[in-house]
Amino acid sequence: MTKKIKLFALALTSLLLVSCAKMDDSGDFGGYWQMLTMERLSDGEIVLTNADGVFYGVHSNTMKLTRPGEPIFLATYEVSGDSLRLTTIYKRPHDEVVPPTELAPMGVDETGSFKVEHISSDRMVLKNTLFRLSFRKY
Repeated sequence: MTKKIKLFALALTSLLLVSCAKMDDSGDFGGYWQMLTMERLSDGEIVLTNADGVFYGVHSNTMKLTRPGEPIFLATYEVSGDSLRLTTIYKRPHDEVVPPTELAPMGVDETGSFKVEHISSDRMVLKNTLFRLSFRKY
């Protein structure tokens, strides 16, 4: 009987520790997003596809933007209604603060803002002044 009690106590302790861990409060926005297409709004041309390897990783209030051959960027962001705005952008490895224009190869315009056209647990579409970006949850 004492083995069962010890096992139960261990399981309960583990459950309590896991439940106290910080939860990601990003909702559907949280996770690792693979860019499927980047469509230029001026002419409808698809300028990037999933083969280009662009990813947006979102956790809590931080976003990691990556593309092969480009530096890694970390950004804080704010969501208000259907708007998403990058607030502070850091360029790795030295964490220097940079303007949104540094993220142009990953679909970010000079404002660093997006309209969220669609978001669900597995798909997302963002739009800014230059591009419509389509993602799938990876």
